[in-house]
Amino acid sequence: MVERRTPFARILPHVILSVGVLIVAFPVYLAIIASTHDATSVSNGTFGLLPGRHFFENYYRALFVGTSGTTREPVWTMLVNSFVMAMTIAGGKI
Repeated sequence: MVERRTPFARILPHVILSVGVLIVAFPVYLAIIASTHDATSVSNGTFGLLPGRHFFENYYRALFVGTSGTTREPVWTMLVNSFVMAMTIAGGKI
């Protein structure tokens, strides 16, 4: 038998899934946008929902210069180290 559904019954699952995606995706979007602002505005919570002016400066500093926080190592160095370790372990297992 063919089941006849009302337009509301066809749209409701899509609305629920869309709201769920927004709930999950918004914090990720907020983290990416916060990474383009300066540290003062992020720590005060005064940054907006649009990208800031410090995008290239922040990412360059994180990738190639390093932070003054816990690791003090640039992310690029840690990525290369992880890649070498993963390839060494994979080669050793093979």
